[in-house]
Amino acid sequence: MDPDDIMGFFFQHAFGGGMPRNRNFHHRQRQRHHHRESREEQETQQNNNRAGPAGLLFQFLPLLLILLLSFSSGLFTQKKTFSFEKKGEFVYEQKSFRIGAVFYTDKSYAKMDSREKYNLNVEVEQKFLNNLQEKCSTE
Repeated sequence: MDPDDIMGFFFQHAFGGGMPRNRNFHHRQRQRHHHRESREEQETQQNNNRAGPAGLLFQFLPLLLILLLSFSSGLFTQKKTFSFEKKGEFVYEQKSFRIGAVFYTDKSYAKMDSREKYNLNVEVEQKFLNNLQEKCSTE
């Protein structure tokens, strides 16, 4: 059904107006429309066949990028370097510089330079204070 058929149907039947269409003319229009659709489908198939594997890859490229980004996001997460509890590999007790919060590190702490240790201490203190604030708000 083409747009002319829809408009003709709407105006002829909905408002009771218009002259009835010639059935032979309508039939020929349908045949031409069907022939045009089948020709377009054949051209599309030929274009797809010509594109080959490169065309197929190009079609799936957005999906592949989304999957790649979602899997790679796990690679950029930092390894945990401290714990507030003595467990597992976190057996070396440390105290933060400013507030003296006790935390435990693994053996990599000894290899850190002063800047890394300072950044770790800032992170420890922030998490320690956030934990205290959460405990206070729940009580």
